[in-house]
This record gives sequence, C-alpha cells and structure tokens, in this order.
Amino acid sequence: MITNITESLVTCANDQSSSVRLLALDALNQLQDYRNRDCPVIAQYLRTMKSDTSAENRAMAVKRCSLNKETLLDTIDRCLDEDLRVRKEALKKIAGKVKHHVLTDVQVLSLLKHGLDDEPQVRDVVVNNLIPSWLTHIRKHGRKNEKGNLIDLVMSLDLSSTDGTSFETSRATIEVVFDQWESLEELVQNYCQAS
Repeated sequence: MITNITESLVTCANDQSSSVRLLALDALNQLQDYRNRDCPVIAQYLRTMKSDTSAENRAMAVKRCSLNKETLLDTIDRCLDEDLRVRKEALKKIAGKVKHHVLTDVQVLSLLKHGLDDEPQVRDVVVNNLIPSWLTHIRKHGRKNEKGNLIDLVMSLDLSSTDGTSFETSRATIEVVFDQWESLEELVQNYCQAS
C-alpha cells in the first residue's frame, strides 16, 4: 500500500500543474528513506531541486528532502539557485542541520561568500542562522574533540587564497559577528572563549 501511495505521489510530483507538484512534494516528506540510495522520493526531490521550472517547488524540495552525503551536495548547489527563495531555503536547511566540520573548507568559504554577498533576505539567513549555528558547533582548530570559537572558524577559511576572496570573506564574517554584540566583553564571552 505504501509503495502505491509513493508511486502515485511521485507521479503527481511530475504533473503539469505547478500547484499539484507542490502538494505532492510536501506530501512525500514522510515517505522518504534517506538511508536508501534508491529511494524514489529522494530521487524525485533531487530532480525537482535541479530542474523544476517553479522556484516554489524547488524550494519545497530543498525544505523536505532529508540530508545525507549525496543530498547535501545538491542542497549546497541550491545555494546558488537563480531564485532567492530557493537559496534562502537551502541556507536555512544547512544552518539547521549541518555542522561546520562536515563541510570542506571550500564549501564553507563558498557558502559564506555567496550568502554574505546576496540579497538582504538571504544574507539575513547567513547572519542570523548559519554563522551562529556554526559557532555553536565549531571544533577547535587541530583538535577535533574540543569546542572551538570564532577564531577557529576564521582559521578554517583559507586565508592564503591568491584572489583575496578568502580574506574578504573572513573579514566580512568577523564584521557580522562583531555587529551582533553591543560590547567587546559580550563578544568575547559568547564567541571567543571555548567552553
């Protein structure tokens, strides 16, 4: 019975009507198995993320798709989607579910750079969700079992990049964190001391 429901909803997720596809994508959420590489629901979410003409549907696919190694890469790709709703949803998903140490240094740098340079709604997700989340879970540079701080986040960015991108992104990240606190004491207490 569940297989029949799944097949019907996957068929609806490919309907000509954008609103039918959207409802089907939302309904498929509980039927996915992120551990199964051949899960038809996850396959549908990935197809929708990459190729649906409706930005609302791409954003729903990002929102509902469970994360694993494969789907994380597609979610990161959606951070560069042409529509800001999709980029915003992808960054929210990463901020809420992905710890900093799971990503490569290049991925971290790219997410920060593109997110901080984006439209205000997307930038707000980076400033208010992504950076604080990563700072909560950052690990001490060179010591995987110790909690890190702002300095460790900045150290994880490749500052030796010859194009200056890394340095500028690091500077922008530090400025964002500094702007959130009224006093230097609060900043040091919350982000510069390991607990």
